[in-house]
Amino acid sequence: MTTRTRLTLLRLAPLVPVLLAVQLPLDVLSGAPGALAELHRRAPDVFGFAALATLVAGYAVTPLVTATGARWAVILRRDYGLWTCGFAGTDLLLAAALDPAGWTVAVAGKAGVAAGTLAALMLVPLGLTSNRVAMRVLGRDWKRLHRLVLPVFALVAVHLVLVGSEAVAVVFVVAVTLLRIARVRSVARHLAAWRRLPAGVQR
Repeated sequence: MTTRTRLTLLRLAPLVPVLLAVQLPLDVLSGAPGALAELHRRAPDVFGFAALATLVAGYAVTPLVTATGARWAVILRRDYGLWTCGFAGTDLLLAAALDPAGWTVAVAGKAGVAAGTLAALMLVPLGLTSNRVAMRVLGRDWKRLHRLVLPVFALVAVHLVLVGSEAVAVVFVVAVTLLRIARVRSVARHLAAWRRLPAGVQR
């Protein structure tokens, strides 16, 4: 498999959970009984899970590139970030549009829901500035802005604990913590040095 093929597959991988649930909007369009209620019930499982997976995957790109030297994968950091924005925004819009209790309850009716809403909104400026033009215009402030991902992680953890699964929350927090440690400069240097060792020495 060529590098280009591998990259294309990885860039499109986030579509998988959406394609598996494509029947939901088709049922709504066809007017199937109970289709809207089913879409409202299952949307968080589809788009929420997809947003969570791409959020962690995007944060994992830098440590993986450091450890493997696969510079071709750097673009996935931006791609997965954009996927996360899209999935989180879609999840939020569907909740606001379909919740029978009203959109205010859907987006801020409980503390855990409000945490998820705030996390989704904080992703918007990150998505809008995920391009070279924004990097040039913002300069050093670009990195400061994109550190918003850290409070986003905290809000997502709160969301998972209060309205999601505590087990998933634990896995999420552990994964993000390990990835954060791997980004520490001294740890990153060790990862890069390990990569340069002969294969026999690594083992």
